Amino acid sequence: MTTTPSITVESSGVWIFQASIKNYKFLDALRTGKNTIAWRVTRFGNYIRKGDTVLFWMSGPSAGIYAVGSVASDPAVMDPDPWEEVKNYYTTEYARECPDVLTPSVRALVTYSKKMIDDPLLKDDLKHHPTLKNLSVIKQPQGTNFKVTTEQWLALKKLLYS
Repeated sequence: MTTTPSITVESSGVWIFQASIKNYKFLDALRTGKNTIAWRVTRFGNYIRKGDTVLFWMSGPSAGIYAVGSVASDPAVMDPDPWEEVKNYYTTEYARECPDVLTPSVRALVTYSKKMIDDPLLKDDLKHHPTLKNLSVIKQPQGTNFKVTTEQWLALKKLLYS
């Protein structure tokens, strides 16, 4: 039985971290037993904090939320997780076009607490929800990090933990 995380919006932030399937083999990485990775922070680095909740979004035809977790460290310049490079989770094209993914950059350690590989919250369903249709990752999907409002988090918790 899954329980609702003890993290509340009042005490910490809630974020969506997006993985582009054109750039990163997210489902392959998620299927491994590794539960903590260094995730790039390209926006909101001054606001994302250790203890914040993270919803992990995969882009593409089956876009949606595939995992839930938390920020395990404040964003800081750090090396990429060598595990990702060794396992070739970044696509060759992306690593060539955006070599900074393989060099030190602003990242936060994140930990998965719930993986929903076979039962994600899909974009096609969320875009019909009266509150969730306004998620910034749905309205303006360009980017890596997106803020989730209190109202949106409350609606998402009902779907994630009911």
